[in-house]
Amino acid sequence: KVLWVNATGKIDDSAGMYIYTVSKKLKELFSIKSTLLYDLSSEIDKEMLRGFAAAFPVIDLKKQIIQIDPDVVFIHNVLEQKWINILSDLKIPAVRYVHDMNMFCLKGDRLINHYGQFCMEKVGPKCFFCSKSDFNNENQIGRKLTSIKKTKKMQLDINLSEKIFVSSLYMKWLLIQHDVEERKCIVSPVMGDVPKQA
Repeated sequence: KVLWVNATGKIDDSAGMYIYTVSKKLKELFSIKSTLLYDLSSEIDKEMLRGFAAAFPVIDLKKQIIQIDPDVVFIHNVLEQKWINILSDLKIPAVRYVHDMNMFCLKGDRLINHYGQFCMEKVGPKCFFCSKSDFNNENQIGRKLTSIKKTKKMQLDINLSEKIFVSSLYMKWLLIQHDVEERKCIVSPVMGDVPKQA
């Protein structure tokens, strides 16, 4: 049994489309039962339900996971620290999918100019001088420090996962650069086909 935990129950972004596509394929090709848990504040698309045996908003995450009793948890776009702590404490194999740059950049894009050039630096004090930073004035310095601290915490949290899926070699390189174990990092295109043989 696979448990998918996502911030939303919608198909309007890459994470939602990935969950929808893969859960449907797992059901069709392997008869694998999937359950979706999503944030209570999110609506759910009716189409999203087609790939799942069940879908519920998160009310009591720990209790719900224990009741579902999954073999593996697949985590997308989860930033709630209390959710991460619960998933870590339950000791169930967890796979994370990193869809964005939030844990590698204060701005969330790692772009250093208008020509699409990506930053190659590790998150740290140099981020203060990023020319595109949204925190340019002196009144925001405390907020910058908090953001750096938050990215560091996110990096520590993700290293607790058994496996971490990313959609490009650049994302894999970023994880390794930020001290995630290389053996945990798997490159898999977001819309890659599910193998026909397990």
